[in-house]
Amino acid sequence: MKKFLLLIITVIAFNFATAQEHMRFKGIEMNGSLNSFVSQLQSKGLKESYAEGNIAKLSGDFASYHDCTIVVIANNNDNVVKVDVKFPYQTTWSLLYNNYSNIKDMLIMKYGKCSNSVEKWDGTYQPSDDRERMYRVQMDRCKYVSKWETENGDIELTISHNNNLCYITLSYFDKQNQAQTIQNAIDDL
Repeated sequence: MKKFLLLIITVIAFNFATAQEHMRFKGIEMNGSLNSFVSQLQSKGLKESYAEGNIAKLSGDFASYHDCTIVVIANNNDNVVKVDVKFPYQTTWSLLYNNYSNIKDMLIMKYGKCSNSVEKWDGTYQPSDDRERMYRVQMDRCKYVSKWETENGDIELTISHNNNLCYITLSYFDKQNQAQTIQNAIDDL
């Protein structure tokens, strides 16, 4: 009986300990204040370029890509809930898609198969050349999104655009801090 009780306590303690884990970005747990998290990113070579309220923006190298923009978002309790990486702008579909594919392959190596992936063009026909594909990205008629659901949060890889500028976005969402944000919002209601 004592062994059984000890086993139950061990399982509960293990589940509680693993439930307390946060998503990691660049090996840093997405926990604590925005300033603390940004300081840890700076110690890894990223340079802060902007900070106001619950958002900080940094720049630097990420996953062997140079000149990336990293945006860190905290909730109203100053806990980091999301980190976005915007990879450098690309002017051709072949370069843009190559970045997307390379990053997706690396994520699969680390996290396994995608939980969900949509890679399609809106419209009745497929674009036939590089120029038309880029035009479709710019007009928000390109849906390339791959998602991974992990124990500690979600990861999303997307082909994105801002007006005529096309790039890849990689987002990390911390499950525990997002749940706290949602609970705080529900408490307000």
